[in-house]
Amino acid sequence: MAGKQSFLQHLQSQYQASVDDAHCAFPAESVASDSQTQLMYLNRYRLLNVQGPDSERFLQGQLSCDLREVGPKSARWGTYNNPKGRMHASFLISAAPGEANGYHLRMADDVAEHCREVLAKYIVFSKAEIESLADDWLVFAVVGPDAKSVLEDVLDAPIEDGLSEPLSSQHGSGWQCIAVSPEQDIYELHVQADQASEIWDKLSAAMSVADSDRWDKALIDLGMAEVRAQNCESLIPQMMNFDLNGGINFKKGCYTGQEVIARLHYRGEAKQRLFRIRGPQAELGTELFSEARNSAVGEVVAWYQEGDKGLGLAVIRIDSADQTLSDQQGRSFAAESLQSD
Repeated sequence: MAGKQSFLQHLQSQYQASVDDAHCAFPAESVASDSQTQLMYLNRYRLLNVQGPDSERFLQGQLSCDLREVGPKSARWGTYNNPKGRMHASFLISAAPGEANGYHLRMADDVAEHCREVLAKYIVFSKAEIESLADDWLVFAVVGPDAKSVLEDVLDAPIEDGLSEPLSSQHGSGWQCIAVSPEQDIYELHVQADQASEIWDKLSAAMSVADSDRWDKALIDLGMAEVRAQNCESLIPQMMNFDLNGGINFKKGCYTGQEVIARLHYRGEAKQRLFRIRGPQAELGTELFSEARNSAVGEVVAWYQEGDKGLGLAVIRIDSADQTLSDQQGRSFAAESLQSD
């Protein structure tokens, strides 16, 4: 806890940061432009640690991704679902740095404790343990044209070779770097809290800081949505395209919710999918309507506001996505497919 609090105090005193439970903002004159390489503190995330001889076997029976594809140099997207196939959480899973038989699950902070409690009910039957790393590990993002070279200099590691593929990872003493999208220059850096201030200072000396809301824009541009408290246990993974981004492995065998998810894949077709949307203003959970239906046809699951225009992601009925959409206030939104991205 001391390491995290020390880092937060450092951000506030040295960078005049404003930090709450889910956002970190900086004075306007300090913030990077979209064309610059940006450094963000993502306090919206928490890491859970699952460690022990049975950790792989336990998680293999719980999560939608294949744990055999996760190692020191590779991470994966995935979902944790209830027996009805509805997502408790979506996450980025990686091998825990410096730990044998250990995994880190990076997920939204507002669903992390719920997931820890649910997983803890079943892990008691395995030689494994689960704990929250909320005070021990922090999540930074580095986004922009110089991201790779700056990370290489600061971390003193061959990033160019080690993080060339999507979801490739690399770790060192007290840190782990994951290439979310090398093509779009999007990287996550997970750091131990007691090293966070030093690493932040080195990174910020080579780039500009950015408000954490900029991460929403990076993920929206990538077409990547995440489960938050507003939609916990309400969406099937295919609705958020986790079958298209590698978050579901249909050949790995049984896991919680697998029967429902596999049936939709092999015997049906998702009636709702993730679309990018544009409009004047929205927030997570905003319902979208069409003139052809009396009930909601979609729900906003990610949003980035810039001035009087916004960009987001929404789960929308496929048969309604080409229609004019509006919220309850009558504001109009346009949807575009992610399938060609």
